[in-house]
Amino acid sequence: MKRTQIQLHDAQLKWLKTEALEQGISMSQLLRDIVDSFRMQAERDQQVDSNKAFALEAVGRFSSTRTNAS
Repeated sequence: MKRTQIQLHDAQLKWLKTEALEQGISMSQLLRDIVDSFRMQAERDQQVDSNKAFALEAVGRFSSTRTNAS
């Protein structure tokens, strides 16, 4: 584990302290949990985007450009 230093606005620090106290964990642990949660959501979003692009590409392979002449 690496040590780092961050600067927070007063409102952010107040929320962080209150939330950590309510959860019974340190502010450091709460920040690690928040970063992990954010990272997992970003990875899920990236996977959804990738799946969507793959699906759109697959659908495009089966589209027809024929027109009916009447």
